[in-house]
Amino acid sequence: MLHLVPDVNEIHKIRDWFKAPNPSSNYIAADALRTPGTGQWILSTAEYQEWMQSHQGQLWIQGKVGSGKSILSAGIICSIKNQPSTDVCYFYFDNRDKAKTGYRGFLLSLVIQIASGSQGVHHHLHNLYQSSREGLLEPTNGDLERLVTELCRKTAPIILVIDAMDECSDNDRASVLDLLQSNAWCFRVIVTSRHQPPYNQVWITLKLDALQRNTSDDIGLYLKQRLQATIQRKASAEIYSRVVQVLMDVNALEKCQTPRQIKQVLERLPSTLEELYLHAMLKEHTEHQADAYRLLQWLICAAEPVSVDQVGEILAIDILEQTFDPEDRPLNIEEGLYGIVSSTLIVIETNGVVQLAHNSVKEFLVAEHLRNQEKALLYINERMAHDSIAQMCIIYLMQFCKFEQEVDLMQYPLALYAAKYWMTHAQQSEAYIENKASTLAQKFFETKNTCYSNWVKIYQVDQPGWDQSGSWGYNVEPIYYAAFGGLLRNVHLLLNKGADVNVQGGEYGNALQVAAEAGHLAIVQLLLDNGADVNAQGGEYGSALQAAADGGHLIVVKQLLDSGADVNALGGEYGSALQAAADGGHLMIVKLLLDSGTDPNAQGGIYGNALQAAAEGGHQAVVKLLLDSGADVNAQGGKHGNALQAAVDEGHRATVKLLLDSGANIAYDSNGEKYGSALQAAADEGNQALVKFLVDSGADVNAQGGEYGNALQAAADGGHLSIVKLLLDSGADVNAQGGEYGSALQAAADGGHIIIVKLLLDRGADVNAQGGKYGNALQAAADGGHKVLVQLLLDSGANVNALGGKYGNALQAAADSGHQTLVQLLLDNGANINAQGGKYENALQAALYQRHKAVVKLLVDSGAEVKTPCLG
Repeated sequence: MLHLVPDVNEIHKIRDWFKAPNPSSNYIAADALRTPGTGQWILSTAEYQEWMQSHQGQLWIQGKVGSGKSILSAGIICSIKNQPSTDVCYFYFDNRDKAKTGYRGFLLSLVIQIASGSQGVHHHLHNLYQSSREGLLEPTNGDLERLVTELCRKTAPIILVIDAMDECSDNDRASVLDLLQSNAWCFRVIVTSRHQPPYNQVWITLKLDALQRNTSDDIGLYLKQRLQATIQRKASAEIYSRVVQVLMDVNALEKCQTPRQIKQVLERLPSTLEELYLHAMLKEHTEHQADAYRLLQWLICAAEPVSVDQVGEILAIDILEQTFDPEDRPLNIEEGLYGIVSSTLIVIETNGVVQLAHNSVKEFLVAEHLRNQEKALLYINERMAHDSIAQMCIIYLMQFCKFEQEVDLMQYPLALYAAKYWMTHAQQSEAYIENKASTLAQKFFETKNTCYSNWVKIYQVDQPGWDQSGSWGYNVEPIYYAAFGGLLRNVHLLLNKGADVNVQGGEYGNALQVAAEAGHLAIVQLLLDNGADVNAQGGEYGSALQAAADGGHLIVVKQLLDSGADVNALGGEYGSALQAAADGGHLMIVKLLLDSGTDPNAQGGIYGNALQAAAEGGHQAVVKLLLDSGADVNAQGGKHGNALQAAVDEGHRATVKLLLDSGANIAYDSNGEKYGSALQAAADEGNQALVKFLVDSGADVNAQGGEYGNALQAAADGGHLSIVKLLLDSGADVNAQGGEYGSALQAAADGGHIIIVKLLLDRGADVNAQGGKYGNALQAAADGGHKVLVQLLLDSGANVNALGGKYGNALQAAADSGHQTLVQLLLDNGANINAQGGKYENALQAALYQRHKAVVKLLVDSGAEVKTPCLG
């Protein structure tokens, strides 16, 4: 395959676009708590050894809260990292960080980790980035799932460690497990959790509760390194299985100087985590209780990790007076933070992030039983917390009240968070009876020419990837953003004050479309009741119906259809509501739209038609429904050319079979599309089962066209040995010409795939075949620095002085890349040191231009003619 050379700037852009949560902070924190020598016992258990010896093993480590699972995970990760030629990906689900509680954050992190640790896969990220308008649109979960599968084909097997699966939100946990099962062929997985593994899946299960002695020994080893020997035995026995408590209590024990002091401290130690946290809360100084409570609200409900600098801003907000005064920022906040909240409850990470000390702190503070007793003042109502945070964010933003004020995000570290998430918190507090955020939000919306417009300037919530330096969005009316944020009360208030329900503006065109896209049913109904045009055109989706269909909001789609939405309206990203629903695999919405009279063959949009959209996603039930409803199986156009090509490109074998059984043309000529044929696409992706299926179904193994000219060249370039052999055994022409590399031999040589090169030569490949990017296989191998491969080609009769291609000859290619030993090898085999032609005219000029001093010296010493000075 022609792989793009990764552009460093684009790599950074893609990482910024993904905004993937970084689990390394969790790993580093857990590893820092891991005493050398602890946790090693788990590597010797029968369960772990069984997992190690399996090719596609799944190990589930179950243990109760505080049993040290995260520290064990860090030890396992460290052990795997130390194994030669072994890569490991990992993810820590963490209720203290919203980005690390869901399926999407897991997907984003997994993609970045796999791509970062692998060669030749950047083009997959590049393609997704480009198809998403260079980062303007966020990738869907479906996009990311397909990307994981594509990357796995290039990099499998992958070891994946997932810590604290129980801290993944309930709705998302099944999605994580489904992804692991559907890609079980490439993942070897370790999961830690409080819960048991799913009953309908096969996991090797290791229960920590059954290994008390090992855990207790770890605690003893930890204590031994920090405490006097006289207290080791008593402390480890009393605090068994409470690793979290040991980490907290040991600090007090270290301060003891006499046996009597040790005994007194041990007698005062809380016996349970709840007692420990209660003690920490009640001992706070009275003057700091309000600040401590406010900070804990943030740490429980914040959408992103909170930094020390942001804590300083939070404490300077007066929620009663609705003011923020920079003069009220605490002095030396990092040093004084533990004086406000006990170190038993919070920690300051090395990267400056403030977090709850453990997830069990949150569980204690939000526990319902705290509400009905004298400890009620400690209870944190999450809806009330969201209401308070929303108010604080709005108060903070309302300080930026000058016309077109430039906001320095370094000087005001809470500004970006407040701009991004105030509506998120406000929406989650709407059901709170004593809600105050809605009133403050209304006041904020009425500052349209000052605070409101400066907010949009800081962060446009409906276009997170957009360059914020432009003016787009400044003039968008408040009703649009209120609808976007799901702020029902504010939409109602704005309409009552005369807001135009059909006003245009924003990424989604109007309030109805943005509410439909987000699935805000009550707001959609309110807007329709107030005269919103159900068929208004414009925006990302063209219509509200397409927006709701893409979001998978069945009830909203029905609501819009009942209100007169045109089921065949064309336009927008997907061309039609049917294509949008098909792309997302929303079977019931597809059925509803078809039953409502939509055209199954409507053309337009990114995929050309609904069938291609469904085929790309592998949504077999939707594909079947569309075919049964009259969709043209061979309809042309769109991103992939046709539905069959889409299914093959994404490796959906069952969908490919369904389309072929339904009459799809396997011999489709793409007229210059990327792959030229379904077989070439499958060969490039390395999907052997699909290649065999297509060949068995009658695909022409010598079909010409596309980026690689033929399937054999695609497989050779990708290094897919078994597919190359399969194609050759099925009659592929080993010397077929065309494509980027001219021949399969040159493609394999460029990639350094020596075994494939040998196979092709054994099957009769012409070692001196001309054409393609490098002119011949020898030049391709020389450019890549593949010395052993160059020797093989020379031994097989390659002409060392063959002319043509990018560099004119093999010697110039080697000189350009600075491969000194390869230059010597070519000279030793008769390469003409002064041969002319190619990009640099001759080998010496190439080495001079690239400043490869050692190669220049070698060439001059070997008789190269020095005629011109160094270029550049």
